Amino acid sequence: MKQNPCQRVGPRKIRGRLTKPLAPETYDVTIQPKGVSPIVLEDAFTMKSPEIDSADPTTGSAGDRITIRGYYFGTKKGKVTLGEKNCRVFRPFKFDP
Repeated sequence: MKQNPCQRVGPRKIRGRLTKPLAPETYDVTIQPKGVSPIVLEDAFTMKSPEIDSADPTTGSAGDRITIRGYYFGTKKGKVTLGEKNCRVFRPFKFDP
């Protein structure tokens, strides 16, 4: 069964979860109550670009593991390269909220 990414929490709150990545920019938020016109809050949500904060260690050789820390990486395993060389992303990988 497909899970609904939005849920009503109370008469004044709806929670939502992005199920697919969006391009980094600012978006309007729209709700569509049954039987009435849509309600739009303009420029209400900004999707952030991923940011790398650090790489550890900062030197190494073939076969060494590197830990990359940052923000807004998302929840899916992405692609990592050093220069133009692909790196293996190990499991389990962790994403900080």
